[in-house]
Amino acid sequence: VVPTSAYRVTMNSFLADGGDGFTVFTQCTNQLGGEVDLDALVRYFEKHSPIAPPPLVRITRLP
Repeated sequence: VVPTSAYRVTMNSFLADGGDGFTVFTQCTNQLGGEVDLDALVRYFEKHSPIAPPPLVRITRLP
């Protein structure tokens, strides 16, 4: 990372708002907004419902 260079990063709204102490993200100069991550998750669940949990095949019997 070069301090004088510009970088485009992708992050969730929590980090973009300075969450977990990443306050530098609140100072970005070319912010491109998008869908709020929680709204995208809700929309996905609505579109793909019902959503079944994956099978729990964690134990394998050996011969």
